[in-house]
Amino acid sequence: MTRTLGWSLAALTLLLVGAFLLLPGKALEVQVAAVRRGPVEEIVSSTRAGTLKPRVQVVLGAQTAGRVVALRHRERERVAKGEPICLLDAAEWEARLVQAEHTLAAAEAQRRGQEASLADAQRQLKRQQSLLSQRAVSEEEVDRAATKADLEGAALALARARSDEARAALAVARTALEKTTVPAPFDGLLSDTFVEVGQWVVPGTSVCEFLDDGALHVEADVDEIDSAKLEAGQEVALTVDALPSERFHGVLSSVSATVSTLEEKNRTVQVDVAWTGDRAKVRPGMSVGVEVVVGRVADARFVPSPAVMDRGGRHWV
Repeated sequence: MTRTLGWSLAALTLLLVGAFLLLPGKALEVQVAAVRRGPVEEIVSSTRAGTLKPRVQVVLGAQTAGRVVALRHRERERVAKGEPICLLDAAEWEARLVQAEHTLAAAEAQRRGQEASLADAQRQLKRQQSLLSQRAVSEEEVDRAATKADLEGAALALARARSDEARAALAVARTALEKTTVPAPFDGLLSDTFVEVGQWVVPGTSVCEFLDDGALHVEADVDEIDSAKLEAGQEVALTVDALPSERFHGVLSSVSATVSTLEEKNRTVQVDVAWTGDRAKVRPGMSVGVEVVVGRVADARFVPSPAVMDRGGRHWV
């Protein structure tokens, strides 16, 4: 009885559907889309925005004590290598340098005079020795000439030592004077200053922060599940939150050898991306979205996603 009723209901349903389809003006509307072909990429995205950083960023400090007398540059200014950024009062060290130069000049003059005295004493000794061979002088006179030559030699050694000491003192004075200037260690950008004109500083006082913005990179985190797909040299698409309409490019430089466990339920791996795009519009510290291209198919088939059905783990169109 139940089976007969079931077949009857099925037949009735088919009859009603057929009648509906045959009714005039009631055609079933469907949307038709052509299969397209084109390239497709497999992307690994960062779990959160990364940070744009300079490759080199240093804090420059004072190397000597003194009062700041000038700041030649301010924040966000570009500075060439060797150009002064901060100047300390150098009056005392300039005076010491002049004094050291005079001391060296006197020591050199004394050395030259002593060299002349030694040369004269050696000539006299040779002359006395020659006369002794002719029995024209006594041995005592030759001995006195030899003693004088020895004394002049010792005096010259002392003069040379004093000259070397004065030269070393001059080098120290020059170095001390150079330390009153804080120069740019390389071509770069002055990102911040920590002192003001008139401030007294001591060795180690932080003067400014300086960075090389010519070489930028992005540090970001990706899910540990995707880490096996990553390798150095892969192309990276970069987006900057402050410039949402623009896309930039980079290259994956390295992948961390360890997994971060700061968040037990969301473990990540840090990646380093070299920024190869335009640097004029960006600044270090900006947040950057990272998409690493880990695979690419040059000629893939595209169909609308509503046309794809999942049945038992298999996809049908």
